[in-house]
Amino acid sequence: MELADHASLLNVTLLNSLIVIIVVLIHHESLVRLSGILESLHHTRTRHFRLIVAVFGILIAHTIQVWLFASIYYFMHHAEGWGELAGNFSGAFIDAVYFSYTTFTTLGYGDIEPLGALRYLTGIDQRSSDRFPLLRLRQSRRYASAAGERGANQWTGWRSSPMRSTSLA
Repeated sequence: MELADHASLLNVTLLNSLIVIIVVLIHHESLVRLSGILESLHHTRTRHFRLIVAVFGILIAHTIQVWLFASIYYFMHHAEGWGELAGNFSGAFIDAVYFSYTTFTTLGYGDIEPLGALRYLTGIDQRSSDRFPLLRLRQSRRYASAAGERGANQWTGWRSSPMRSTSLA
């Protein structure tokens, strides 16, 4: 392996690590702030309203993550040496958003193919929605369910909830 290949791999690793850190911080802050909002709604008699607020808050956090990945895909596609998105990709930002959504949801139609160093980022995009404990869609649903049932102290209640999954798979 040549020195240029090692430098490229190091750059990709650093970029992916930075993105993981940003995504974890986005979801941590989203859940903490959402818990504060739900705490302020403790006077609301209906758990359904709290549940709706929790679900929308989680959806907003996931949407921010998808758009973050789309921005990075767009940048990497148009920058020299980072790879490209091939296939049914016109180079438009909205195509990067589409690719990010299909990757994030693991739907992956296959009409857009990542090539070069950019392909490593797609695994991070998919795994951030699937495997990181705080970022899992399943965990988010459990959080929303717990928020709707408890009303107050969701964050601490969610963490100690018997519904909490202990596996990382």
